[in-house]
Order: sequence, then structure tokens, then C-alpha cells
Amino acid sequence: MRIALSDRRRLLLSFGLIIGLFALTGALTLYSLFVLGTLTETIYQHPLVVSNAALRSAVQVTKMHRGMKEVVLSDAPESRHEALVRVTENEKRVYTQLDLVRSNILGKEGKALERKTRALLKAWKPIRDKVVRLKEAGHTAQAIYMTQNRSAEHVAKLENKMMALTAYTRQNAADLRAQTLRHQRHFQVLIIVISSFAILFSVLIALLATRRVTAVHTALQTESNRLEKALAEIKTLRGIIPVCSNCRKIRDDEGVWKAMEEYLHEHSDASFSHGICPKCLKDFYPDIADEVNRRLESNREKH
Repeated sequence: MRIALSDRRRLLLSFGLIIGLFALTGALTLYSLFVLGTLTETIYQHPLVVSNAALRSAVQVTKMHRGMKEVVLSDAPESRHEALVRVTENEKRVYTQLDLVRSNILGKEGKALERKTRALLKAWKPIRDKVVRLKEAGHTAQAIYMTQNRSAEHVAKLENKMMALTAYTRQNAADLRAQTLRHQRHFQVLIIVISSFAILFSVLIALLATRRVTAVHTALQTESNRLEKALAEIKTLRGIIPVCSNCRKIRDDEGVWKAMEEYLHEHSDASFSHGICPKCLKDFYPDIADEVNRRLESNREKH
């Protein structure tokens, strides 16, 4: 019983360990998927969003500068007003894109770069207003000169900052992608190692359990064969047997008196052959008793 209980504990412990290993593998798989999904989402929501916003801002800045050229070159007040409205709308779009950049950009360096870009955009407004005042005052040549020089230089700085934001976020995205690949490789190696160990341990437990079950089955089969053989060779009469003191018949359980040979044949595996003892031979066959006894004695001596 102690051996059986010990085997049972070992089996339960082994299968518990196997289940634990596979559960750990599943948990690591889920965790790796969560980490990789988070990094992928970070790449999408931050660097890519910032990069696209910076590119759109650069396009709007270019449109602002082109709109200012239309303002200083336009002679009709209506055309000049329409061009100025488009410049203002493009400026608002740039601020909207910079708000996206500020909300999604990662790292202190990126945030500082966004603040510098926003400061440059704010510094452009006084230049624009002065160009407009010069144009409205009739100083078209000065307005054109200021647009082609100071305003153009300022816009170029803005565009450079926008490109710097784009380059920064692309590098950030590349770093996040490299980090994602590193995590992926580490998780793959870890999951492969744990899964391999779990499979090898499962095979070992299966082999040991099979060997144990086979040994127990063999022992049981051997014992069963031994008992069957013993039962086939031995059949014992037990208890008190009622025997007639005169004819030597035996009474069975149903009260029937049977010859000893018949009773023993029914209640044991013994078989009988008939002969005659020397005393009965002399009593019943005196004429041939001496001759038969001499022959029997001679046969025993030969053998």
C-alpha cells in the first residue's frame, strides 16, 4: 500500500509539473503577444503619427509662404484678402498638426524639438503682419523684399525643424522596431526552451510510467499463473468426512452414500486405477497368489 501511494504521489507530482510547465509556456506566450502588441501600437500611435503630422506641417508652411507671395504681389484688395485668409487657415492647420506632435512625441529631446518648432511658428506671425502692413501702406517693394528674405529665411527654419521632427520620429520608430525584434527573439528562445523541457519531461514520465505499469502487470501475471498452476495441481478435502465403518462408503452433503472412489473423484483431481493387495490376493485367490507375488517381486528387482 505504501508503494502504491508513493507511486501515486510521484505521478501526481510529475503531471502537476508538466501542467505547470505548459501553463508557464502559455502565460509567456500571452505576455509576449501583449508586449509585442504594445510596442507595435506605440510605433503606430507615436512615431508614425508624429512623422505624418510633421510632414503635413511642412506642407502647410510651404503653402503659407506661397500665400504671402500672393499677398504682396496682388494689386486687388479682394485677391489680397483671399490670399491672407488662406495663409491664416494654413497657419491654423500647422498649429493643429503641432498639437498632434506634442501629444504623441516620445522622449525629452522630441518634446524640446516640438517646443522650438512652435516658438518659430509664433515668431513668424510678426513678420507676416509687418509684410501685410507694408503692402497696405503702399510699400510693395519693401514688402516683397521682406517676403523674399526675412520671411523666406524664417520659413526655411520652420521647414528644417519640421524635417528634424520627421527624422527624430523615424529614428524613434526604428529604435522601437529594434526593441520589438529583440523582445520577440528573447521570447521565442525562452518559449522554445521551456516547451522543449516540458516535452522531454513528459516523454520521460511516460517512459517511467509505462515501465512501472509493465513491471506491475508482469508481476501480477506471473503471480496469477503461479496460483492457477497451484490450483490446477492441488485440490484439498477439508473438514470431517463421514465414512461407513463396514463398507467404507462416504456420505456426501446431500446425504447420499457413495463409493469412496466416486466421492474422491468428484471432490478432488485424483484418478484411480484398480489392483489387489497381497493379503487379499491370498484370501481370494490362494491358488495363484504365490506365483503372482513371485513375478511382482522379480519385476521390482529388475527395475
